[in-house]
Amino acid sequence: MKEKPENQVEQRLLSELEEIRKQISALEAEHASIERLLVKLRRENVAKREVTRTNSIDRLLVETQVVEFLKESGRPVPTSKLYNYARVTVRELKENTFRSQLHRMKKRGLIYSPKGRRGEWKLAENIEENT
Repeated sequence: MKEKPENQVEQRLLSELEEIRKQISALEAEHASIERLLVKLRRENVAKREVTRTNSIDRLLVETQVVEFLKESGRPVPTSKLYNYARVTVRELKENTFRSQLHRMKKRGLIYSPKGRRGEWKLAENIEENT
């Protein structure tokens, strides 16, 4: 037996409403995440650093996330975990770009890859001097 046309329309509208609720929920979670990061940036004065290029803002956000995650962890963390954590803040972050940022952070002495632990990163002991 076929449903009445108005029931089909009602089902479609209910389905669309549910999809919109899911989108709103995802946006609220992203909004909360960005607000938390903004508070952390202000507290650490990262926002006052000189920014010369558009990509520099994303780079600072990613670096802040990586340093925070490594501080909390206290042990070597795989690149994949750091990448997933950074993508919470910079959703369009590409994996190759992220790896390049990690290597730049390594060159600046912020992080290092422990011997025998390829693909894992640890916070440098002298981090307070570099941030």
